[in-house]
Amino acid sequence: MVKQSKQKLSRERILLVARRHFGRYGYRRTSLTGIARDLGVVKGALYYYVPGGKEELFDAVVTAEEQRLLEAMTRAAEAETDPRIALRRAVEAKLEALGEVRRTLAMPREVGEEIAALVQSSQRAFDRAERQLFETLLRRGEQTGVFRSLRPRCKAAEALQAMARALELPLVFDTEDASASASAMNLLFEIIFRGLEER
Repeated sequence: MVKQSKQKLSRERILLVARRHFGRYGYRRTSLTGIARDLGVVKGALYYYVPGGKEELFDAVVTAEEQRLLEAMTRAAEAETDPRIALRRAVEAKLEALGEVRRTLAMPREVGEEIAALVQSSQRAFDRAERQLFETLLRRGEQTGVFRSLRPRCKAAEALQAMARALELPLVFDTEDASASASAMNLLFEIIFRGLEER
């Protein structure tokens, strides 16, 4: 096996390989040894870039994915003027991005469940940013008279986040049929909008 020097190794390259490993094998079954092997280096070389080891590496991979999700959600929401459509597009963008990760990494459902449980068990900056995006969209809806006033708005945003999150695994892993996925999304937003809309 040919070993590469640390100079040819980069944090970005390590994250790319680690993303593939975590996506295919999950957190528990991924090893730094396997990642190092795929990079053509010894395990100890990884600690130069990720001194916190596997935990730090997992956090860095998840943080990068969350940043991509948030950017996609924000772009989708900002492209719409109607707050109802903006809210729906933000959730759809997240689900599409998660589905793309699943397909790209050939991620098995049990790995998705493991990663989702690990991510949801910790308070992450993404959760706060996603809630803030939902709060902003709710505020926009209130200001335009589309949504009724909900106080505290942060709790309404948390409820939206919880409902959308409950559909993530089923829609990303169980629904290959686009029409079934669209039906589930329509039902979710029918329920959401009946509670949000001004009467």
